[in-house]
Amino acid sequence: MLEFELHYEQSSSQLHCTVLKARGLKPMDFNGLADPYVKLHLLPGACKANKLKTRTIRNSLNPVWNETLTYVGITEEDLHRKTLRLTVCDEDKLTHNELIGASRVPLKRVKPGETKRFNICLEHPPPLPSPTALGETMRGISCYLREVSVVTSWPKQVLVLCPWFWEHQDHMMDQPQWLNSRRQTCESLLVQDKHNTSKSSDLIVSSQF
Repeated sequence: MLEFELHYEQSSSQLHCTVLKARGLKPMDFNGLADPYVKLHLLPGACKANKLKTRTIRNSLNPVWNETLTYVGITEEDLHRKTLRLTVCDEDKLTHNELIGASRVPLKRVKPGETKRFNICLEHPPPLPSPTALGETMRGISCYLREVSVVTSWPKQVLVLCPWFWEHQDHMMDQPQWLNSRRQTCESLLVQDKHNTSKSSDLIVSSQF
């Protein structure tokens, strides 16, 4: 759970986000704790001004920040079309920072001049696949790439002049011998009809399969 407040000052065009605290965060470190901080991101928008960040609380699963972060230049139109994404991350100085959870709040829920408090559940990232499952996946991708490399080594003219390639590509990947025989036939037809237009070649090749 993440608790925070949003307040919009219409006179100064400022949006204040006070990150209060979090409870029951997922342990991320070997000691069973985490070093959490909160990132804010106004969407849509990729510039640095749309991204703010709290300080890091060390060794805690129930951190208390009580820290206010302020966006400037926020118009009433922004309140109707923008969304605030809050991301809780674990800081790791030795490797890379890890995602603990995230949530989004449409700014249209905030009324000018009023402070609105939120207490929301974080959406957790999906678990990573096991090393065994990952290995199987990588071997499958490797086999597929080897099969595709056979086809992509064909002359481009052959693929363009063979409509059956696009209709039967799944079957071709499962039957290498069938694939090679069709390649030879197609190449021979390409040589025989090299003076024909692409349209007539399409008709000749299609009639063979």
